[in-house]
Amino acid sequence: MMRKNVLGLFLMVVTVGTAQAETVFVTLEKDNALAVVDPVAGKLIKTVEIGQRPRGIAISPDNKFLYVATSDDNTIKIIDAETLEEIGKLPSGEDPETFALNPAGDRLYVSNEDDSQVTVIDIKRKKAVKQIKVGVEPEGITVSPDNLWVASASETTNMVHWIDTKTNAIVENTLVDPRPRALSFTADSQQLWVT
Repeated sequence: MMRKNVLGLFLMVVTVGTAQAETVFVTLEKDNALAVVDPVAGKLIKTVEIGQRPRGIAISPDNKFLYVATSDDNTIKIIDAETLEEIGKLPSGEDPETFALNPAGDRLYVSNEDDSQVTVIDIKRKKAVKQIKVGVEPEGITVSPDNLWVASASETTNMVHWIDTKTNAIVENTLVDPRPRALSFTADSQQLWVT
């Protein structure tokens, strides 16, 4: 699986690959749709209406479910990755923009930009279990591969907030250069790269 921030019409791209086929899912924020692309042939397979202002996207570790933040619907939609049918919703807090799925695939950490908070969602219970106050305009968010840390970047506060996944509490704040928007851990969880 690969996740990228992409400028222009596309916000997030999720790539699913198997030995037989590859599929790329792209949220189209202005079209309120999800694009399904064959990357090998370089062709759009289809476009599916998904909800109001889709932004963040992730796929479950078993590649069965897509999670899509529909910001103006104030929810994270659960989509069957094969049929592309909506099969559920998660309570995301207001205006979910981006989110991070933990390695086990059982928790989502959502950036709620307007409320300056991160919402923690228990996927199995379909319940928000914690709201964590962070800096102004949180956007970029990621979970370390070792599942010890959530890092949330606040664009206006110019900080990265370090959230302990066991307690769901901020344990440290790191001042960074202006307008951090995206971040990513290295595979060994030893470094965090921030744009």
